Amino acid sequence: QRWLVTDDTLYFQGKDNTHGFEPWHSDGTPDGTEMISDFNAASNSAIPPAKATLFGDKIFFTAQANGLGQEPYISDGTPEGTFLLSDINPNGESSYPSVMGILGDTLIFSAYEPIGGRELWRTDGTAEGTEQIAELVPGNSNTWTSYATPIGGVIYFAGEDDEGVHPWKTDGTLAGTEKIMT
Repeated sequence: QRWLVTDDTLYFQGKDNTHGFEPWHSDGTPDGTEMISDFNAASNSAIPPAKATLFGDKIFFTAQANGLGQEPYISDGTPEGTFLLSDINPNGESSYPSVMGILGDTLIFSAYEPIGGRELWRTDGTAEGTEQIAELVPGNSNTWTSYATPIGGVIYFAGEDDEGVHPWKTDGTLAGTEKIMT
């Protein structure tokens, strides 16, 4: 389970016999504890909302829902303010988003899609503002990005390209994404 707190609200992955795993929030009272959204309309929801990250006054998380694979979502804690950012890997397949860090009002993550493999993405918390930053290795190869660390205005990470695993950095733009050592 992953617990996040913003102001005086606790966000968590809850599970009951009716809904299975779903995102919940609580103000610490029974009346103030409720499910945010029922992503998988079944009591056997196999994949809980996971990998949650505070992003401003919202929660960025991944979930597998209603015929979609595991994809990126955002929530302000209300059903109306909880939505899919992008179906990055379509046709029910999963993109397995993984947060790398936050730069100002932009969240940087990696995700898999069938044409480019695992690459860098960014979001401003809107569907329109969710897009791929760069394709580190052209074609469908898994560019594994790991060990991400935000420092100042950039995120440093280990990225794998055709030459092996090397340190990279990104400022969230194509021009600002580069390998810093070979």
